[in-house]
Amino acid sequence: MLENEKILKDNDEKLSEKCKNLEKENEILKEKVSKMTEECLQKENACQEMKKEYDSIKLAYHINKKSYEDVKGQMKLVQSRLKYCSETTNTLKRQYEIKQQVVNSYIEDVAKLKLQITDLEQDNNKLHSYHASSYLLERIFNIKIG
Repeated sequence: MLENEKILKDNDEKLSEKCKNLEKENEILKEKVSKMTEECLQKENACQEMKKEYDSIKLAYHINKKSYEDVKGQMKLVQSRLKYCSETTNTLKRQYEIKQQVVNSYIEDVAKLKLQITDLEQDNNKLHSYHASSYLLERIFNIKIG
């Protein structure tokens, strides 16, 4: 039995040694797992932060898209108004040119009428002069004009 005890004792020592080695290895693996777990948690936190940032950017995108659509609609209205104003301006310019031509023709007519008035006044003055001359001829020289 001594030999059996010795074998048992050797086996016990070997197993104890293996157990110690396994415990050391277990501690090393625990440390590695702990480090990996920390890294995973850090990466998970970073991932969560990125997801929050993504959601924030996505919300900002949708808000900006809505604003863009609103501004686009307003720009269409402004362009429509601008087109209407441009057409109105062109119409008013044409009407102004027509009215300016009419005013210019009136000014020319007034100038012609003034010339006619001047000519008629000269003729009228001549007639008064002739009338005065005929009066003188009748009174002074007793000449009767016809």
